[in-house]
Amino acid sequence: RVERVRLNEPKYCAIRGKAEVLGRQIQALSLSQGLRRAAASQFVSDGGNWMAGLARGSLKWSEWTVDYYHVSQQVASALNALHGEGSAGARRAHRRLRKKLLQPGGNGSVRRSLGNAMGRKNLDAETTRTVTNVMDYLKRFDEQTRYDRLRERAWPIGSGQVEGGACKLYIQGRFKRAGARWTEQGFNDLEALRRLAYNDKWHNIKTCIYSQN
Repeated sequence: RVERVRLNEPKYCAIRGKAEVLGRQIQALSLSQGLRRAAASQFVSDGGNWMAGLARGSLKWSEWTVDYYHVSQQVASALNALHGEGSAGARRAHRRLRKKLLQPGGNGSVRRSLGNAMGRKNLDAETTRTVTNVMDYLKRFDEQTRYDRLRERAWPIGSGQVEGGACKLYIQGRFKRAGARWTEQGFNDLEALRRLAYNDKWHNIKTCIYSQN
C-alpha cells in the first residue's frame, strides 16, 4: 500500500522512476503508431496502481482490460485461504469460478460465490481479510473484466499473446542466448533495430544509413 512506503527509500524511488519512464515510452510508442486515431484500441495489463494510472491517464482512449490470468490468480488465493493451500476443494472451486468469470456478469457472480463461502465457514481474521481483499479487488475492476463482451468481439482477455509470443520470440529468442551478456545501451541499440525489422520498417534504417554515407 502506498501509505506504507517511505518515498525517500532509494529502492522505491528507482522502481517508481523506471515505471514513469516506461509509461512515457508506452505513450510515445502508442502515439507514433497512430493509436489515438484508431477506431478502437485495447490496453491489457494487471491491476497494479501505476498501470491503472496509465490506463486512466496517457492511454485513456484505449479500452482497459485487466488480464484474465491475473484475476484468476487472485481468485485462487481466496480459495486457497478458504479450502486449504493446494487442496482438491480449492482446485475444484477454482475451475468452476474461472469459468464463471467468462460468463455475462461473471465478476459479480464470483464475488457472490466467495461471499457465500465466507458465510458458511467460521473463518479466522487472516482468512477473512484475504478473501475480503480479493472481493474488493474484483469489485474495483468490474468494468475491466467483462470478458464475455471481449470474447464476442474476438478481443484478447489476457496478455498471453504478448508475454508468451512477443516476449519469447522477440526478446528472449535473441537476447537470452546461452552465454550472452548485454550492457543496457547495447541491448537498447539492438532492440531498436530488431523492432524495425519485426515491424517491416527496416527500410527506414537503411534509408538513414545510406543517406549518412
